[in-house]
Amino acid sequence: MKRFHVALLAALLLISGYLFTSYRVAAADTPSLQIPTNIPAIQGGSVTVPVNFTSSGKSISSVVFAINISSDCLTLNTTDSNNDGVPNSVTIPSTLTSDFSVTVDYSLNRLGFAIAPKVSNTGLSIADGQLLSVSLLIASAGTSSCTSIPVNFATDPPVSFGNSNGGSEVGSTTNGSVAVSPPPTNTPLPTNTPTRTNTP
Repeated sequence: MKRFHVALLAALLLISGYLFTSYRVAAADTPSLQIPTNIPAIQGGSVTVPVNFTSSGKSISSVVFAINISSDCLTLNTTDSNNDGVPNSVTIPSTLTSDFSVTVDYSLNRLGFAIAPKVSNTGLSIADGQLLSVSLLIASAGTSSCTSIPVNFATDPPVSFGNSNGGSEVGSTTNGSVAVSPPPTNTPLPTNTPTRTNTP
């Protein structure tokens, strides 16, 4: 299992020629990342958590962010069948990977992502919509604290956005959550009572 290294993400950004600054202010006209709230899930099952991107009219070509995972309630399957550095449980659209490189770092309770153009200074921008999704396993029944599970963006390091001109943009995030329900109970079928027959 890989450990999350901030230094690795920073190195990738410097190589790509993008220098980012952190943000502290959220505004309607700034780029943002969002995770939905109350994503439905069943105890002992799995849940797909999408990360959505909104540019708000900005030409955003690079983004670095991390997601905190509640390891008591959620588990990331780190199997990487094709050894491309991205776990099978992370789905990245081909429309993104065709022009952008995506680096993933992960540990028990954190997933980190660095997205940047494969070729710098090309004027590419990330399209609005679902940026990626992560499939997580839910703790089995009996874990009473795992009913409403936060899925938050990390604040250290904070999310950073870079524009297609090589500068940085102030942005915002919206944290999400998973709403876990107990597994359905099986209602036993009624049994047939044999009918007594009279013996002649």
